[in-house]
Amino acid sequence: MALPLARYRHKSEKLACGLVIVVLSLPLGGAGAASRDGDGAMAATKALIAELRQAETRPISTAKERRARQRRLDVFFDFEYLSTAPLQPHKEHVSESQQGHLSALLKEAVRSLAYQRAGSFLNSGALKLEKPNQTEVKGEGHSDVLALVYIEEDDLDVELLFRWHKADGRLRLFDFELDGSSLVLDYQNQFGRIIAKEGAAELINKLRQRLDEAQGREQKKAKTK
Repeated sequence: MALPLARYRHKSEKLACGLVIVVLSLPLGGAGAASRDGDGAMAATKALIAELRQAETRPISTAKERRARQRRLDVFFDFEYLSTAPLQPHKEHVSESQQGHLSALLKEAVRSLAYQRAGSFLNSGALKLEKPNQTEVKGEGHSDVLALVYIEEDDLDVELLFRWHKADGRLRLFDFELDGSSLVLDYQNQFGRIIAKEGAAELINKLRQRLDEAQGREQKKAKTK
């Protein structure tokens, strides 16, 4: 199962953690008082990128510092949406308890792994932000901010789309696209295949195993620095 928790080599893999990138979930800068003209989405994107870059460049040594960093980043994400939308098409095959387990695992993956990995990627290339694009869906607006990243080392051009909407009174990231591939839709497809073949319980086991393995690798890396 290709999850955004492993080590990656190619451009489509480097930011799958986007949850991620989701990309992926801000009272920082102007994010809390975002306007519908797109200015708030641009400010939120800049603030998120700045926090992610710091997460990669500024090592932390205590659990208290780690929790503080996670709280600063958590406010950027609509975890309610990011952790439930991938399961929405498959709800009839997943119990309420299993949905709770899966949602918790997805949030844990973003908080404990994706934050730092996304920062590492963003620090690896030159980045340019385009003017936000406003969209109305079922009477509710959302703003998309396109980031163009050029990675000189690999001679790669990568498009990152940060998708923002209002949740709990502020702009939050509800999806993330890498070169046109949606994080939420990718999870929906992956989860659907596993649930259909092996069931929801096995999906939970696989996610837990991948998360444990990835966290183990991150801990080893931290010890060698």
